Amino acid sequence: MGSLGSVYERSQQWAESEKLTQQAVQLAQQMNAGEIAYRWQWQLGRVSKAQGKIETAIAAYQEAVQVNILRNSEYKSPYYWAAYVLLGNWI
Repeated sequence: MGSLGSVYERSQQWAESEKLTQQAVQLAQQMNAGEIAYRWQWQLGRVSKAQGKIETAIAAYQEAVQVNILRNSEYKSPYYWAAYVLLGNWI
């Protein structure tokens, strides 16, 4: 679904791309597949930004970063994410 959403994104069919990408994010989260969820969250951010949905885009980018931090052992130390927890929506 995410790959098909990417095809729609490239053809600037934003609504269909957003719908498919959101479904891909949900499936990746249900499967606890952080690496895939990261990719689809980032795509959702791009699609939302292209539609002028800035708040939605920011939220999608934030979730992508959070998923990336959680899956990357290099950044598991609170040194990298503690300030962010105080500022934003942590998963």
